[in-house]
Amino acid sequence: MGRLEDRQILVVGASSGIGHATARAFAREGARVAVSARRADRLESLAAEIGDAAVSVPGDIRDPDAVARTVEQTVAQLGGLTDLVFCAGIATLSRIADASAEQWREAFDINVVGPSLLTRAALPYLRKCAGRALFVSTIAVADVPPRHGLGLYSSTKAALNRMIECW
Repeated sequence: MGRLEDRQILVVGASSGIGHATARAFAREGARVAVSARRADRLESLAAEIGDAAVSVPGDIRDPDAVARTVEQTVAQLGGLTDLVFCAGIATLSRIADASAEQWREAFDINVVGPSLLTRAALPYLRKCAGRALFVSTIAVADVPPRHGLGLYSSTKAALNRMIECW
């Protein structure tokens, strides 16, 4: 039994990196976790590694319908939702002067719009239990001058930080 045994946590961006490690750590502390990302094969491996404390809920944060389904499937499979952890992100390496409209849209959809839609979908469940939403951002937003090639990433993560304050 761990400190989080009464928690049902949705971890978005769990197919690799910080999200992957976060989901494993929460499960070690007793939480039940729903792991979500686009790469279903990696989620299945992670859920199998964690065992009975994890379920795989593949989804694409860029798709509003998929976001709503991710939350609903999490609630159905875990029996509730007490916390949301958003670790997904995209860092397009490009000079800002060369960035296409498509690159801007993708960066904003993944780093800003998706997290907001996810928060909206999860909010009724989080309110029921005074749950929390946690968003992983980056120190790169404070770099002066900005890191070379990360203008889109830094811009969208700054927008994410402001969105969090607005929520």
